Amino acid sequence: MSLPKIYVITGGTGAQGGATVQALLKTSFSQPIIIRVLVRDPTSSAAKAVVSRSSQLTRVEVVKGDLNDIDSLKSALAGATGVFSVQAAGPEEEIQGSNLVKAAKECGVRVFVHTSVSMTGKHESFPRWNADWSYAWYWLSKHAVEEAVRNAHFDSFTILRPALMMDNFKKPHCDLVFPQYAERGVILTIGGLSTTTIQLIAAEDVGKFAAAAFADPVKFNRLEIELAAEWLTFLQIAQQINSVTGKNVRSEVVAQGDALSAGIHPQLIEGGVWWNEVGYSAADVDIAKSYGIPLISFIDWVQMHKNEIISSLP
Repeated sequence: MSLPKIYVITGGTGAQGGATVQALLKTSFSQPIIIRVLVRDPTSSAAKAVVSRSSQLTRVEVVKGDLNDIDSLKSALAGATGVFSVQAAGPEEEIQGSNLVKAAKECGVRVFVHTSVSMTGKHESFPRWNADWSYAWYWLSKHAVEEAVRNAHFDSFTILRPALMMDNFKKPHCDLVFPQYAERGVILTIGGLSTTTIQLIAAEDVGKFAAAAFADPVKFNRLEIELAAEWLTFLQIAQQINSVTGKNVRSEVVAQGDALSAGIHPQLIEGGVWWNEVGYSAADVDIAKSYGIPLISFIDWVQMHKNEIISSLP
């Protein structure tokens, strides 16, 4: 019997990485695989929970590593066939992504799957784009990591670009992205119209695409896939949450100036305006569905996570 192929998953205790672990466990491979999850603390309860997912056919293990420490990454990636790459948005994203790409290349990794965000690389076309824009760092960092992946010349690479993650409507993500939703049960449309649609994707679907790219690296080689399962208005989102949970989530439209006067953080306002002016408009549902991977509708996602959503709301 041939040796198992090793797939290293970053963010394995988070939404997208965790979904990738789960999808890999359900995917058929031509030979045994080992899922190796990169964690900072292998003794943590989250790390132990990941290991408990092991099945009779697939072992899940954790390995200590730090995206800021390239030597620790080389140790974690030793012998790996594939890597799933995800970094948190922030000042360290670019260096962490670059470190992972470099370590993977030096360790002989053949298949690299990176998850970014919809509209990456199109930032210069945004109507408010300039170097001083409060979200410039976000898009420049995302683009830089994607460029590092392309320029590494892996045998196969795939870039996934999810639109707005459905997970943002439950904790812990809603506290940051939709604080008024978490505090008052209100989803705000800032500086736009109630008819503005938002492109949505579930973390579970990102995981399914990542697993498919590992299982068939030839088919997915050099593909850059914008991911959305559905386009909904915030009013429709609120209505679907309410229909499943019995809660009273509301959708409100607020002018940009009124939002600032109400004490809403300027970056949240800028993000709301961007959703109305640009949004994740490159995410084409029909194209995403064309890969034959079943996508989760928002209302099905709400039903799947009903209890978590209820506990996230006031």
